[in-house]
Amino acid sequence: MTRIELSLRPSEASDDSIIRPRVVGASSHLDLWLGAVTAAAEPCFLLDADGVIAGASTEFAELVGYKEATQLLGRGLLDDVVSFVDFTALAGPLPRRELLRIPALEALGNNGLARGRVRVRAGELVHALDMIASPVRLDGELAGVICFCQTI
Repeated sequence: MTRIELSLRPSEASDDSIIRPRVVGASSHLDLWLGAVTAAAEPCFLLDADGVIAGASTEFAELVGYKEATQLLGRGLLDDVVSFVDFTALAGPLPRRELLRIPALEALGNNGLARGRVRVRAGELVHALDMIASPVRLDGELAGVICFCQTI
């Protein structure tokens, strides 16, 4: 049987030579996620703590009827950006109480993971999506929500 011994001793490096990431504010923390979201091949988006779209992938923008993700930025998720519809054959608009149960908004409201199925209208097309949302925290405080979608 092979025997391996490991000896540990304190580092001789000074504290100044150790690189530590530093986050200045919640917006900076969201910026860390922004690159991943905008470059993602999957439909996804990033909301700030107020429910405003801070970033989105091109795939998400196209899925909800926009040509470019930049058209979504700075707008609230429910401010006529995404047309959420019900699961009936008519695909009618969701009532207000149901809109608040959309996983991205639910994750904002309960500061925890949320998952569910939603339908969105993009022009004449209606897509069913599996949506999972996770809070983004800074020092334990909610900074926003990152949300991934999969067509079903």
